[in-house]
Amino acid sequence: MVIKKCQISCAYFWGFNRDIDLDIFNTKEKLINQMLNLLEEYLINSNLLVLKEKLDLLRPNYHIHDELNVTNNEAIYICNHDC
Repeated sequence: MVIKKCQISCAYFWGFNRDIDLDIFNTKEKLINQMLNLLEEYLINSNLLVLKEKLDLLRPNYHIHDELNVTNNEAIYICNHDC
C-alpha cells in the first residue's frame, strides 16, 4: 500500500486534499477522476451546489504534470489552469 496526499490545485478548489492509496490506480486519469469524485461528493454533502456546477464545467481540464512518483513525500497536485 502506497499512500500519497493528493491535492486539487486551482483557484476554486485549492487545498482540497485526500490521502489516496496509489496501488489501486494504474493511470493518472483514474486518480484524477477519483479525486474529482471525492470533491464532488464533498460539495454535494456540504450543499455547495453552485461550486459543484463549477466543478462540472471545469472537470475535463484537470491534469497531473508529474509522474506518480512514490519515492518522495511531496503531494501529487491535480491542476487546472483554466480557473
